[in-house]
Amino acid sequence: MVKEKLKRYRVVLVEPLYELNVGYIARVMKNFGFTNLHLVAPKFKLSNTCKIFAKHAIDIIERLEIHETLETVLQDVDLVVGTTGIVGSRRNILRTPLTPREFAKLITQCHGNIAILFGREDIGLTNELLSICDVLVTVPANPKYPVLNLSHAVAVILYEIYLQEILHGKRAFSVDLPSKYEREAFLEYILKLLNYIDYPEHKKKKVLLVFRRIIGKNMVTRGELHILMSFFRRIYLRTKRESS
Repeated sequence: MVKEKLKRYRVVLVEPLYELNVGYIARVMKNFGFTNLHLVAPKFKLSNTCKIFAKHAIDIIERLEIHETLETVLQDVDLVVGTTGIVGSRRNILRTPLTPREFAKLITQCHGNIAILFGREDIGLTNELLSICDVLVTVPANPKYPVLNLSHAVAVILYEIYLQEILHGKRAFSVDLPSKYEREAFLEYILKLLNYIDYPEHKKKKVLLVFRRIIGKNMVTRGELHILMSFFRRIYLRTKRESS
């Protein structure tokens, strides 16, 4: 039963540098029952090295998918989750994260396909990639050395999700997440409203990011998002009509 629930999660490695880490991550995924591994523009050619370090998770290596761009991985994804070892201040909205445990408790109550993005070993996920993520997750660690090895970070996050899926074998309730297209349609209305009220151009991206993260971190349901979309649409149309 848990195995079926975990099929909706995609572990996505963006521009991984080292083949051995892919093997280690496959092994970790096997430990916790995850099966969907995706590589985006890896910096190496896949060889037998992956299988050597994967041990008994060779089946995950054989089924992994390689993509040239991130867009192809995210086409039918409902929630994009970014990971980072660098956490900003309270004012830094781009890097305001949940812990793996906080995230796991929320996501295991929701339906929908989830992609968890892990950045390359040397620089992690860029600010540009973090800005498209609906939720951000970080593993709390020693402030003097907070950045974990890639495979270790994957292990911690997958463990917390696995644990929550076991604890919530029979969920008291569950919600449907809005699709990626519904989220983008909602943000499009926000942008139209910002444009119409001549909101400062340099602040628009931050407003859109705030709304994206509010929807993601609070696991806003499809029905709730439609109500919000209707609300902002009425504001936009009313404002436009009164000023014409």
